[in-house]
Amino acid sequence: MDIWEAASAGKLDRVKELVSGGANLEAKSENGYTALSEAVRGDCTDVVQFLLEHDADTECEDPMSGDTPLTNAANTHSTEIARMLCKAGAAVNATRAIGGWAPLHLAAAGGNVEMITLLVEAGADIALKRNGGAYIGGTPLFEAAMTKQEDACRCLVAMGAPVGEDVDQRRFRKHIRAIINSE
Repeated sequence: MDIWEAASAGKLDRVKELVSGGANLEAKSENGYTALSEAVRGDCTDVVQFLLEHDADTECEDPMSGDTPLTNAANTHSTEIARMLCKAGAAVNATRAIGGWAPLHLAAAGGNVEMITLLVEAGADIALKRNGGAYIGGTPLFEAAMTKQEDACRCLVAMGAPVGEDVDQRRFRKHIRAIINSE
């Protein structure tokens, strides 16, 4: 079993064995993934922690989408892994190549209030505008409103998200304000 398979399957002992034998943590599988990417995608927290302790690159990109490990963690709601990646210095505002999504956009669209809070506290730009996709200029609040994530909208506004500054957000101001004022 190679390092990518071991990382993806959560086989920590095998990953340790391979790393102690000199495995290159930055090497990519035939599909273009590093061991850290595979561990994040497999939601293998112990393997992620071990790889981070051995200085795995937190900015390695998914060959298909351009996602970083933190973007993948935000997209799959892996808050514990996201916390580890943030602590290791992962770029919280890095955007994926396809669609211009940053981790905070994904957390907002998924309604993950815990992830939103973690990312903002780690320095994510609450007003970061998407730089690609169908809604160029959409902020995390816009993404939460688009997917009708009421708790995420409330959380983002409470944390200081600007209301009504998105390119297309005019359509959603009424909806956002209704969410904010419904408590």
